[in-house]
Amino acid sequence: MRLTIWLGLSFKLSLPNGATVAGIRNIPTDSPSPHYRPLIVGLHGGTYDCHYFDGS
Repeated sequence: MRLTIWLGLSFKLSLPNGATVAGIRNIPTDSPSPHYRPLIVGLHGGTYDCHYFDGS
């Protein structure tokens, strides 16, 4: 697997089978719980894009 993260909010993950997963990310600068942060992954398709899952 290969993960590419750009300076913005985008990322691209190349999977072993040749498929690619791309999306956006949000890593907060401060958190009340620095050791444990939730990970939410939404795989979209059809008419949804990554911004549908943007929880900000």
